[in-house]
Amino acid sequence: MRDALRRAERSGRPGLPLGRFRLSRRSGDLLAVLVDEDGGLVFDPGVRIQGFAPSPDGHLVALEVSDDGSENGRVVVVDTSSRTSTELGAVTVRHTRMAWTGADLFLVDTLGRCLQVRHGEPPRTLFTTAAGERAT
Repeated sequence: MRDALRRAERSGRPGLPLGRFRLSRRSGDLLAVLVDEDGGLVFDPGVRIQGFAPSPDGHLVALEVSDDGSENGRVVVVDTSSRTSTELGAVTVRHTRMAWTGADLFLVDTLGRCLQVRHGEPPRTLFTTAAGERAT
């Protein structure tokens, strides 16, 4: 617990560490970027990062990004070793929780669909919530 608190105190703002990653604002930048525990740049989308979720092995990181800073976002998956990114086409989100199970990413989009995403494959709908319900 102490180690986690020390990392959080060293991390600065705007984001506390999550695994070995954190959001950081470089000198002169208006928007945060994703960096690793050593401060090395992992991804700079050039837009607002609203949330992120690293896979258990840290090889992939899912980011919710917004072009205009509104609540409406899109999901980008970054391969941390090659620094390449893939946007999940036709998936819009709004402050969604993203969770990984192994190599599978799970999230809920603005249409109420619970999606399963495997790297390199299109999202698969597991179920859709009924009107007025919210999936978590």
